[in-house]
Amino acid sequence: MHHLVKFHKISGDALSDFNFNESKFIISGAGGWIGTATLDLLKQNIPNLTEHTYCFGSKKKDIHLLDGSVIKQNP
Repeated sequence: MHHLVKFHKISGDALSDFNFNESKFIISGAGGWIGTATLDLLKQNIPNLTEHTYCFGSKKKDIHLLDGSVIKQNP
């Protein structure tokens, strides 16, 4: 079971191999539960998340993350 833990989230080998400063993320359904949870996890590792992330959903809206930051969702 322990060997699976490092692959189900951004941690372990995945975290050490990933270059967060050069990567771009596209989150579809960003305003939903899974999309917002994904953004919260990314925000833990990427301080300037809004510069690296494009969020899309059914309508334009602000997404409020747990740390108080806001990301714009586009339709």
